[in-house]
Amino acid sequence: APARNLPPVTLFNLKTHEALPVLDGLPGRTEWSRLLRCHFTGTVAWIDPRLAGEAVAAARRFGAERVEIISGYRDPKYNRLLRKQGRDVARQSRHTRGQAVDFRLPGVSTIRLRDWLRRRGAFGVGYYPDSGFVHLDVGPPRRWSGQ
Repeated sequence: APARNLPPVTLFNLKTHEALPVLDGLPGRTEWSRLLRCHFTGTVAWIDPRLAGEAVAAARRFGAERVEIISGYRDPKYNRLLRKQGRDVARQSRHTRGQAVDFRLPGVSTIRLRDWLRRRGAFGVGYYPDSGFVHLDVGPPRRWSGQ
């Protein structure tokens, strides 16, 4: 049975300005994947639903009403363009496979969010202090810091 009486959380894509309210449980896979589509090409790819679970769990843990998504799926063409521009993106980024999300919670420091996600220990957690977000991916547990 779905969870009941959970605080509502809105997933908000900062690039497309689209919002997806989550009242109980988690968003549907289709809605989640559409929200995290590549903003550059418009390509929709399947996004691992565990990422939604972690982002929503983090929002509920910290009492945040909104999850601000900086980056979800990244079309490989767009990923190559970012690399050519000198951006700090991996050549084989998990974003290009629907396995990563960069996000933040308004009112919650990225250090607190990073530490909480790392303590959960299930995923890859990257920290980008100058960019104001945390990277989460469904790869093996690991941690790193970037620009």
